[in-house]
Amino acid sequence: MASSSHQQGNDHLSFKSSSPYFFKIILQDSIQNGKLGIPRKFVKNYGNDMSSPAMLRVPSGVVWKVELTKCDGKIWLGKGWPEFSNHYSLELGHLLFFRYDGNSTFHVVIFDRSASEIQYPYTSNNRRQSNENLDQTIDESEDDNSMQIPMNISPSRKMREKPKLRCSRPHKMTRSTNSAQQVRHNERVKSLERASNAFKPENPFFLAVMQPSYVGLGHGKKYRLSIPHNFVEKHLREEHCSVTLCSKSGKTWIATFKQTHIGKKLDNAFLQTGWGTFVRDNNVQVGDVCAFELINSTEISFKVLIYKGQHSACKFSPAINFN
Repeated sequence: MASSSHQQGNDHLSFKSSSPYFFKIILQDSIQNGKLGIPRKFVKNYGNDMSSPAMLRVPSGVVWKVELTKCDGKIWLGKGWPEFSNHYSLELGHLLFFRYDGNSTFHVVIFDRSASEIQYPYTSNNRRQSNENLDQTIDESEDDNSMQIPMNISPSRKMREKPKLRCSRPHKMTRSTNSAQQVRHNERVKSLERASNAFKPENPFFLAVMQPSYVGLGHGKKYRLSIPHNFVEKHLREEHCSVTLCSKSGKTWIATFKQTHIGKKLDNAFLQTGWGTFVRDNNVQVGDVCAFELINSTEISFKVLIYKGQHSACKFSPAINFN
């Protein structure tokens, strides 16, 4: 039986650097097979400490019980995982961060395809579901799409219900759509791999996957970077101000931050004037991933790490080469 319960607490507000982490990108195999593999390197280091069932806690405080399947040195999240996946509408390309708290307990943060943290629906305390028909066949193909990465995760957004996705059925896509999606997915994976070896923030941060409108290729060829609402509501109080973007070398750029509201509700938040100069100077392209670490919350300053998508033939700018 898979089950979930709701517990209040503030431990989800940040990840401590002393805790071990890994992340998983949701691939077609995990959607079709209804299970998720834990990275081999993580299993090698911590597998002996894990026993079934595992407890998965999300930032809303809900805890899910998921059974672990062990086979030939590999560990999978099995019975109970489809219910977790359905409830949070996990889809191809979603990114999950797992912090291991010991005793088979994980704190899980979920990001959608835009690298924004999702909104977590609540679950009733007495919810019980079973997945007795789950195919227990072990599949190795998705194990290589994960890695360990130490990160601080920003607070979650306010929770609201989202439509549920049935994990057991593969997505129906045309060949051309599937191919294009796979290319974009592969680029994002490569970008995340490049950053994982270097990006170890100690402050709040957010990630942004570069879209055409972010890099001057959208309507009107304007440069405008959207910022996740949950990050703005927690860390950026000013409605209109200048912010400083810093590279590792110490070079800085000034951009304008603006947020708009409908009544009291945040409608949009973005960087504009000056952001285009940063993009051009650093050759930021569609598919690149930028990590913005808030290093000064008074005189708003971000340290920006850029890691390239697979599509890019250019090398890192000296100002942002973290390799």
